[in-house]
Amino acid sequence: MTASSRPDANQNNSLRGKSLENDLKQLLYDKRFFDIKLRCSDEVVINACKAILSNRCNVFNKLIFDECGKINNDIKFYEINSTAMNILLEFLYTSKVEKERLTVENVVEVYYAATYFELDVLQECIIDFIKQSLEERDEDLGKKLLSQFVEKFSTDADNEMAQVLVDWIAKIKLVPIDDSLSLFGLKYLLCKTFRVRKPFATTEFSIWEYAMNKVKRIVIKTNSTMQNYPFNMDYEPNVIQEIKDHLKPLLPYLDLCRMESYEIAKYVEPLDIFPTQKLLDTYRRMSQSQSQSQGSRNLETNELACIRGIPFI
Repeated sequence: MTASSRPDANQNNSLRGKSLENDLKQLLYDKRFFDIKLRCSDEVVINACKAILSNRCNVFNKLIFDECGKINNDIKFYEINSTAMNILLEFLYTSKVEKERLTVENVVEVYYAATYFELDVLQECIIDFIKQSLEERDEDLGKKLLSQFVEKFSTDADNEMAQVLVDWIAKIKLVPIDDSLSLFGLKYLLCKTFRVRKPFATTEFSIWEYAMNKVKRIVIKTNSTMQNYPFNMDYEPNVIQEIKDHLKPLLPYLDLCRMESYEIAKYVEPLDIFPTQKLLDTYRRMSQSQSQSQGSRNLETNELACIRGIPFI
């Protein structure tokens, strides 16, 4: 806790006994009740009360009182920083978190701590905060938070925060401009929406165009716009190879059958990044599909078929 956030002692004395929440909150600052040290990932040490932690949280209880009967008075947390820990302690002591304590800058860290300590109610508070923030802020916020989420949790994680962020971004049309969605965040988005019936706003070819633009910005490290022609590959062989290496993790989550054949022939196949057999299978399936439809598909149907999940137009 920062000095500015600590309550005034005289004011607290006058309120003592009038509010259980207020009385418990004072224990966050009262050194007389400190009997455990929590060492956070940013090297900050926070003091707390074992009795409250162990009774309010099963995870803390197991960390403090191990199976051998040993009592741990000094615990190191390698993945939880002091900002998240302070907010978590406030919740454990009072069952509440002041609204101004949660911000878009710390919310992923706090959610990680809440999941680590299995605090479902705190997780729900954070999810409500995220949903409200997404509604109030610009479209880039969801991309920024998903990128932070993947970096903190890994690409294998799957929880409510991930679902909220993926569902939100999926309904935003991805365009080849510089934004806050990291390459790992993009991979996570494509993985969680691949062959899944979720509302989605971007055609498969536009995803490919977006990915190409993003990778080239990373590799070539330029801020100049590539929107007019992101498929230009007039670079040195080592640069081209690096672009391909960055694209390869995305390939399993791209559905070529949702692109037009001319798009594949002109903008995908020349890059020589998809296996030849996969391209042949795609052309074969397209040919079979066209034969079966016998030209009955109209323009609207074609547009919908080019979007994964439930087209969100």
